[in-house]
Amino acid sequence: MNENTPLSKVKVLYVEDDDNARDALASMLKRRVGRLFTAKNGAEGLELYRTYEPEIIIADLFMPEMGGVDMIRRIRADGNKPFVIITTAVSESKVILDAVDVGIDKYIVKPLDLPDLMEELTLMASEAEKRSATGSSLPVTVLSHKKEFEASIKKDFSAFLKTFTGKGPLDVKVLITDSSLEITAIGVLTPYEKTLLDNFQNIAIIKQNRQLFFSIKGPEISRLIADCLNMDVEVSEITIDPRRDINKLTFHWKG
Repeated sequence: MNENTPLSKVKVLYVEDDDNARDALASMLKRRVGRLFTAKNGAEGLELYRTYEPEIIIADLFMPEMGGVDMIRRIRADGNKPFVIITTAVSESKVILDAVDVGIDKYIVKPLDLPDLMEELTLMASEAEKRSATGSSLPVTVLSHKKEFEASIKKDFSAFLKTFTGKGPLDVKVLITDSSLEITAIGVLTPYEKTLLDNFQNIAIIKQNRQLFFSIKGPEISRLIADCLNMDVEVSEITIDPRRDINKLTFHWKG
């Protein structure tokens, strides 16, 4: 193994319940990555992640005790953003969308294409090296009080939606990471929008109106966040899912 390659410097967590598949891929990976950790289910994988914080995770989708998606969801909830590759024999679109929702970077259907897997791992290792070189863009004050800031933004954003749409969300989830801030509002549709949703053709109308609303109000929401964190942010992505009644805003740090 070339000790100077980015791949040779990263830690990788591989979670797979099939013993034969896990042993075979692990044998190949341990010769190419800096350090490899293996687990047979998501519960074991979560414990290993919290102990060693690997930069890359490869995980099966369906496993006993805890599957790959639940494991990644808990890792993301802790504010961590490792690169994630999900592997599975299932290719249904709904399963893929559920995995994408928790923040995966690659979805590979079994049997694994090893050249494709190694190419993805190499790219992720290079990006991980860049992250390490630049370090965190967040002040220590934000990192050390992340949960408190997330709770404050959740409260302020909920009040903001109620003021400007006439209805507060059922729930709001806020996630602060080194590179971005995500706000996910659940149960946001107004009675008028729910009436429109009864007609399938009106999904596009609801989505367009919500996109327009957040585009117009984006600067105000950014100021709300900036006042809380004492950091400037800017909207980078708006995701509207009327069927699931979810609005998601992603902000990136400025400066």
